[in-house]
Amino acid sequence: MMSEELKRDRKAVVSVVGVVGAAQERIARVLATILILLLGVGFMPASASAAPSSAVAPQSVAPSPTRLLGFNQAPATVRVGGQLADAVAVLPKAARTVYVQYRRAGTTRFTTSYSQRTSAQGSLTAYLTPPAAGTWQFRLVVVATARAKALVSPLRTVKASGSATTTKILGFASTPATITVGAIVRDAVSVSPRASRTVEVQARRAGTATWVKTSTSGASSAAGSFMAIYRPAPGVWQYRLMVRASATARTAVSSPRTVTARPSPGIITPPSTPIPPDTTAPGPVTALIATVATDSSITLNWANPTDRDFTGVTIRRLVGDVAPVTATDGTAVTFPASATATSFTDTGLTALTLYSYALFAHDNAANYAAAVNVTGWTTATPPGPTAAVLPISRPSGVATTKLTVGARFDFDASHSYAGPGKTFSTATLDYGDSTPPETFTGDSWNWVRSHSYSTTGPRTVTLTVTDSAGVTVSDVLTVTVFDAPTAKLVSHGPTQVGAPVSFDLTSSTPAGTDITSYDLNVIGADGTKSYGGNGSPLATKDLIFTSPGTYEVQFSVSNDAGGLSAMDSMMIDVAGATTTPVLSIGSSGVDTTTITVGGTLLCVASDTYAGPGVTLASVVLDYGDNSALTVFNGNQAYWFEAHSYSSPGKYPVTLTVTDSANVTVTKVVTVTVSPVPTAAITIEGNPTSVHAGSPVTFTLASSTPPGTATQSWSVYGDWLDGGYGTTPPATVTHTFRTPGTYTVQFNYSNHAMGTAESSMEVTVVP
Repeated sequence: MMSEELKRDRKAVVSVVGVVGAAQERIARVLATILILLLGVGFMPASASAAPSSAVAPQSVAPSPTRLLGFNQAPATVRVGGQLADAVAVLPKAARTVYVQYRRAGTTRFTTSYSQRTSAQGSLTAYLTPPAAGTWQFRLVVVATARAKALVSPLRTVKASGSATTTKILGFASTPATITVGAIVRDAVSVSPRASRTVEVQARRAGTATWVKTSTSGASSAAGSFMAIYRPAPGVWQYRLMVRASATARTAVSSPRTVTARPSPGIITPPSTPIPPDTTAPGPVTALIATVATDSSITLNWANPTDRDFTGVTIRRLVGDVAPVTATDGTAVTFPASATATSFTDTGLTALTLYSYALFAHDNAANYAAAVNVTGWTTATPPGPTAAVLPISRPSGVATTKLTVGARFDFDASHSYAGPGKTFSTATLDYGDSTPPETFTGDSWNWVRSHSYSTTGPRTVTLTVTDSAGVTVSDVLTVTVFDAPTAKLVSHGPTQVGAPVSFDLTSSTPAGTDITSYDLNVIGADGTKSYGGNGSPLATKDLIFTSPGTYEVQFSVSNDAGGLSAMDSMMIDVAGATTTPVLSIGSSGVDTTTITVGGTLLCVASDTYAGPGVTLASVVLDYGDNSALTVFNGNQAYWFEAHSYSSPGKYPVTLTVTDSANVTVTKVVTVTVSPVPTAAITIEGNPTSVHAGSPVTFTLASSTPPGTATQSWSVYGDWLDGGYGTTPPATVTHTFRTPGTYTVQFNYSNHAMGTAESSMEVTVVP
């Protein structure tokens, strides 16, 4: 028998497939373009537990193993409200459903943060967002298909503390604009605090609800500046900017801007020759979503294209997660060919079953647009008379009746059901405090609310439902709200490399609750290390530091009422054993000793330290190319310098340090400087213009110096192709659907942080 947890997950699986370079601005722009490629946009409700199994149609060939490339397993630290972005790829290449899941370290049950569809090439960017302060573990779950097995990634530990900085979008113009089709609107904005940030340009047709990321999305410069470009099709559109959260700053969304695109004025004259056959299909439908209606029906909603010759939509269906490919695949869904219909309810379906749909917009000449796919689950058949069911759980998914002041808990009424042949008419959830009751409407699958209490004490929680026959039933739970636990951290002893430092760990929890886990994290020159565990912490913990520097030590505890103490933290300065120069070299946030001519290399000496009883008297950096030396003094936090090389070759970068006892030591790092790569793009045949609806082949030429490898490439105009870690193909083919003038750009980068760009104007005629 299928568990209620799995039933709920299956009910929640509703997905939509969308289409969609920090020292050097050029590199930031190229890398951002690749991130656009790797991000497959998906819209579906987040499940509250582990990813469901995927039902697939029987196949004669055994499913292939699934591989996950690029998932970063290195521990990381973020501020509460921030997130990490991780570009990954799934093999074999295909559009796959991926769940991003998390759990608090020391617990066993995962919660699904969200789920997303990869691109057709199997690429996506996973966003890891800790829900609160503490230590969390993240993983990715790739759902099985008929052709490939499921896969669960290794865990990545992410520690969240403090509070992320508020992000602001400055200079955004929200005033309406009217343009001619083919023209574009540019909007120069900036992001505060200044940094290179991922910026999504999102659009939706006026009157619709779903925002879709456009191909002009990218990243701001290192100074936070970004040029937003709106290139609408005919009609009325709304645009907005979303700045994705970083590890230290929160996300931000601008207000919407309305842009109206009108056809070019002109006089239409009758043709003097016979009209050629119509072989151009209208554009595809957009904003397609599926919602579960009952145990035997699924409702589809979408937005129609604005093409003048659009006459309707053909809907095809298959059981499982593989959708029809052509307008004749699968089962035809009886649906009137209407140019105005934007929704349809498919009935007569089997309960608790996954269905995949393909929608094909068409014209009167039977020209079909590319398929747009969506999947949806039917619900389970109600097992009996109308019932109200209300489990309460912590964010980790553990059911409980012990709660903590200020902490949020999930009140889940989605397992309630109306009896056979009946529907719900009313449903209310009373939290037993001074807040107004919640009112639920529609199908019960989304009846989940988050709530917190402001005072301690017992509370009576009541869920009351009434069905269409007037039958009223309730589920009543008594919960107890406690104060949060407490944690205190005190250190003793010397703070020198190799000597134990003793920390007193004092904690408490209200009567009636028990401490279930604790976090003890050390962040500094040795990286991030965790010494936490299950149960109550020991009264004393000795730590030994292997590198000098400043460390932050953090201590917190959790209890079985879902309570998390305020984090107590302290800074520890650890002295070194002998005077030592420390030199790290990198570019664009990546540690590297390989750079391209003209590229910016950042040399950092801020971790250099003096031995016991002495101070640093002289710190000098020599770049090895006969350029001026850099002498560091003053605030050690600013001991870094950017440098570029004008000729290829190998250069010894030398940091020389002398202390007050006249002891001199050096650190040498050899840097390899390569020539710049090249890139060129042309149209095969070199035509002066191309026709809308006809394929256009672009020829790509690129090269990278010996000893370097391709890092990324992209080609974009009103579309985007590209790859990460792969060599560009000889040609790329694209079909422009709307007349106008387009700028098509080919970007290429290598692992030596070198970039090359080539662009051309393409005139598209009817």
